[in-house]
Amino acid sequence: MTKLLKKQCENLNFAGIEFPMKSKDIDKFEKQHPEISVNALGYENKKIYPLRISKLNRKTACNLLLLEDKRYCLIKNLSRLLSCKSSKNTKRNFFA
Repeated sequence: MTKLLKKQCENLNFAGIEFPMKSKDIDKFEKQHPEISVNALGYENKKIYPLRISKLNRKTACNLLLLEDKRYCLIKNLSRLLSCKSSKNTKRNFFA
C-alpha cells in the first residue's frame, strides 16, 4: 500500500465492519461514506466478471478485485486491467 493510500485510509470510518469485508459490509461502508461508491470484480478461470456494481453515482468510485483468499485489492487503473482481457485489436479501450 502506498503512503498516500495509507493516509487516505486514516480518514475512513470502518466502525461495525468486519474484515475480510463481505458484500453486506460494502453496503454499510457506502452508507458511512456518502462520497464513495464501491464496485467489486471477481477473477476466475482467466476471466474478470462483476460481483457487485454500486447503484450509487458518487464523486469517488472505488474498484476492488476479490482475490482467492477472500480479500480485496484496489484496482488503480480499471482500463488497464480490463483492456488486457478485451479484444486482440491494437486500439485502446477505456472503461469507467
